[in-house]
Amino acid sequence: MNELQYKKERDPFFDNAKFLLIFLVVLAHGISPLKKEHDTVYMVWYTINCFHMPCFIFLSGFFAKKYIVNGKFNIQKPFYYLMLFLFSQAAVWCFEYFVLKDVNISKSVVAARSSLWYLQCLVTWYVLLPFMDKLKPKYMLVIAFAVSLLMGYDEKLPGAFSVSRVLVHLPFFLLGYYCTKERLQKLVDGAWKKPVALLIFGAAALVTFFKRAVIPERIVVASYQYQSITSEYFSFHGMWLARAAFYVLALALCWAFLVWVPRKKTFFTRFGNRTLQVYIGHRFLYLAELQYGWGALFNNKGMFFVLLGIITATVFILSLKIFEYPFRWIANIKIAPLLKESERPEGGK
Repeated sequence: MNELQYKKERDPFFDNAKFLLIFLVVLAHGISPLKKEHDTVYMVWYTINCFHMPCFIFLSGFFAKKYIVNGKFNIQKPFYYLMLFLFSQAAVWCFEYFVLKDVNISKSVVAARSSLWYLQCLVTWYVLLPFMDKLKPKYMLVIAFAVSLLMGYDEKLPGAFSVSRVLVHLPFFLLGYYCTKERLQKLVDGAWKKPVALLIFGAAALVTFFKRAVIPERIVVASYQYQSITSEYFSFHGMWLARAAFYVLALALCWAFLVWVPRKKTFFTRFGNRTLQVYIGHRFLYLAELQYGWGALFNNKGMFFVLLGIITATVFILSLKIFEYPFRWIANIKIAPLLKESERPEGGK
């Protein structure tokens, strides 16, 4: 199969993409304790962080379009993400407080623990989607990019509800939402695109290796305001250019990644619909790694490959069906009684 197959059933292309992305998420977190001591590790960590969540968010937006049909919005999806956030927030807090013995952690419900900001963002984007959908795509994209570039100067932007990340990553979500299957196919298909994609990855990695992040790390992680970011390449007043450069780099790397995603079914395709359980589940291990300094055990070349093996095993183990059951249970918490009959999700009672 040389072209993407867009059918009603699950497309292996998307499941392959999601599985590879969640592997990169876990890989980036797993090697992060070593990034300050090894330039090569930093290069890998930084390059991955430039595109793994933007690409995930692009795909989230791509599939969000099916939740608005004939002007009607299915509220069950954001409700599911809200419930998942609340349960995950409670679980992570209990783990940090009772297991890791961190008695100083915040007790705020709205300040996302660990990487749960992504769930908060999904809730916000889905809730806003019916309103954003009323504007023409070109206008909405201009507004989204302009707001994300300028809001970094607002020193009073609230930290709760992951507002900064909601706004910074909104353009990726909208690009996915507006992207059609046919347009995506044209973007990623073509044998000549693979070597170009490799050149993009190579160039990004080399610049990072020799220049140690031209675009500041805090721009990439998208949770800091400009006044807290320093750079030898961008002044405070020109920091919006750093964010603009990040958008260009992230989009180029997202494209390069999707070009290389396998189109056919692979041995890991079936795990592509279980990425959320890996995303949330691996955080407990990552928090423990940071708390107990496990990263120091892998601070040499031989042990680093052991770490890669552990990371790979973690992804596959957390992708097993047994870890899916809590998510199914949360998904069965319906908001249908609050909806009109016509808006109830399929199978709702």
